[in-house]
Amino acid sequence: IVRRIDEEYAYGPHQSRENIGIALQIEKWCKERYGDKEKWKRRLPSKESKDEYEKSLGQKLGNLRTIIKKYEGKPIEKIENEIDRRIVEIVRRIDEEYAYGPHQSRESIGIALQIEKWCEERYGYKDKNERRLPSRESKDEYEKSLGKKLSNLRKKIKKYEGKSIEEIEDEVDRRIVEIVRRIDKEYNPRNRTSKEIARATIDSLTDPEMLDREDDALKRLQEHTIETKEGGKRPDEQS
Repeated sequence: IVRRIDEEYAYGPHQSRENIGIALQIEKWCKERYGDKEKWKRRLPSKESKDEYEKSLGQKLGNLRTIIKKYEGKPIEKIENEIDRRIVEIVRRIDEEYAYGPHQSRESIGIALQIEKWCEERYGYKDKNERRLPSRESKDEYEKSLGKKLSNLRKKIKKYEGKSIEEIEDEVDRRIVEIVRRIDKEYNPRNRTSKEIARATIDSLTDPEMLDREDDALKRLQEHTIETKEGGKRPDEQS
């Protein structure tokens, strides 16, 4: 019964599981403010916030990270201390869900997901031969900014060229490489296969509208040739 009581209630100030309670409090704050937003808009509470409650949560999160720093890279199941294990589990879960916005530890992943979303919304329903990536030269400011961000991501992951996803040890870099490769596969014109290029060419040649235009142009050309040969008159106008 005492163990059950502790498990259920010992989470407030000066309780044996206070730090677990703080971690849950931070997670609740994140969920209420960012749970329904796109990942690249999510963030954790900041120690520099002007909002006193957020500022206090940011400071508490910093303290929790200090406590669990010794467990970096260690699997959850290998952490023997029960309270520390719970804290690590919650803090890692918070990071996995919310640390993607500006100045967050997973900001680059958030940017990659933002670019993928842009491509999907504009070209996901189109044939592959019509798809493309955001351009740095675009007149649209939002697209232009995404094009620049994609270029920066490529520089960041250039060292992993030719490496399989499983070989990349850094978790954040691994996620970025995975997303960028997926974007390239789906939306980069340079990655189109010879079959896709051939299909696009055939489609353009068999497009009814294109054929109508070609037929009309050919007819006008033939008429012009007849007029020239017959001294400016078509056969049906000759006397």
